[in-house]
Amino acid sequence: MARQTNAMITFSDAAQMLTSNGFIQRRAPGSSTKCMTKAKIEEYMFAYIDGSYSSSQLVPFNKIKRAPYINITRTGNEDQAAHSFTLALKVDGAFTVSRSSNWFSISPSSGSGDTTLTVTLTANTNGLSRLGILTVTSTPSGKTFSYEFDQDGIQTNPTSAVPLSVSQGARDVCELYPGTVTTYYVTQGKTFTNTSILYSDNAGTTNAPAGYYSNGEYHRYWNGSQFTGNMIECDNGGIG
Repeated sequence: MARQTNAMITFSDAAQMLTSNGFIQRRAPGSSTKCMTKAKIEEYMFAYIDGSYSSSQLVPFNKIKRAPYINITRTGNEDQAAHSFTLALKVDGAFTVSRSSNWFSISPSSGSGDTTLTVTLTANTNGLSRLGILTVTSTPSGKTFSYEFDQDGIQTNPTSAVPLSVSQGARDVCELYPGTVTTYYVTQGKTFTNTSILYSDNAGTTNAPAGYYSNGEYHRYWNGSQFTGNMIECDNGGIG
């Protein structure tokens, strides 16, 4: 058959190449006996042409090479923790791999022929997800194939809002409530009186600044990382 020689390739031959020769389909070529031009080959398959052919020229089988293609089987976002995963690269000839960011690495970064790529991610300690893009480039042809993935951000702490007055002194913090209050956040399910941590943001990623805090009934001292000392009732004059 034509696909086994240096004869020109028909649409029917292309269909068989997709099942028998490891080529990857862009769209089904059908069963026509009409020969394919370079433009049509690249339209129907992930392929490149070895040699100088115009888009309208017919191309023999032995000049058709597989362009880079990654068989993507992963679904969903990558976990925020540091980890690795692999990708199956299909390609003829030499290739290089580039990356969009330095928070992940790829091994190998170059090679030849079908290769398993290992992608290693560092932990995402940000509260937001981030996008990574790796691009495989066929050295002979310049054809590229890109794979995009998202890595989740660190899981934030579910919080509940609490209105509190704050002061650098214990004497006036209770008197400021409720006239001068700011919304702070405690661990979900906790209250101001039994929480062990105080946040300034609802994502639970930023600790509240140091100071005396009050809910109008009690006041406590928060040093920026933990509560210290006793919890004092406000009806004692607000003096700790």
